[in-house]
Amino acid sequence: MTATASGRNGPLKFGQGNAKLPACVTTFSLPAGHSCPFAAACRSRSSRKTGRIRDGRGTAFRCYAASMEARRPSVRHARWHNLRVLRACRSAAEMARLVLDSLTPFARLVRVHDSGDFFSPDYFDAWLEVARERPGTVFYAYTKALPGWLARLDRVGDGHAAGAVPNFVLTASYGGTHDHLIAEYGLRSARVVFSEGEAAGLGLEIDHDDSHAMAPGPDFALLLHGTQPPGTPAAAAVAALRSAGFYGYGSSVRLPLRLVAG
Repeated sequence: MTATASGRNGPLKFGQGNAKLPACVTTFSLPAGHSCPFAAACRSRSSRKTGRIRDGRGTAFRCYAASMEARRPSVRHARWHNLRVLRACRSAAEMARLVLDSLTPFARLVRVHDSGDFFSPDYFDAWLEVARERPGTVFYAYTKALPGWLARLDRVGDGHAAGAVPNFVLTASYGGTHDHLIAEYGLRSARVVFSEGEAAGLGLEIDHDDSHAMAPGPDFALLLHGTQPPGTPAAAAVAALRSAGFYGYGSSVRLPLRLVAG
């Protein structure tokens, strides 16, 4: 491990799995909302000190990651640690070195941003460099940082097909400040839906285990889950889902993961 990871910055903190994903998926997280400059419909933030959630003016549904930070201080502290040490880096190359020094070389699947997003151009480039250095690992991410994606379209691809760095796979997440770019440039996308019927009406499959997101392919949907602000359509939708028997994700209800071939 180099001085970058073991010295003044300290290594980054990675996780294994989450409520939806098994432990074979390595996850990386940043503070929800605070590291999401292009968020709109899901813009919720948990206070770094208290965990109290503040929803944005245009919040249509509360970010599940922010709710996790509110409930679990250890999760919140780990995500802020990651953001702090990354922002202390002076270049994309230094960020990439930090990630590489902190991430086990045996990781097969890495979800970049179980929480958070690409908060700067240098940070975006850092993950691209990490993917180049680790061709045997699939790095995948949902993102609303669409201007950054389009600036690197040749390397990333459009999500439907791979780019020059084929193990770096992106999905455009609807609900951001630049949603118009999704259709304009034909980017692969995911929408949060409030019911299975809504997904069917849109002609989209629901991704329950990130198997759609892990490889280039068609657009898909994500089913709303987690605590929602009282009195909102999102809260009513969660209540309806629970009445229908869907109580969210967890080890007891997790579906088998269809692993990416290769």
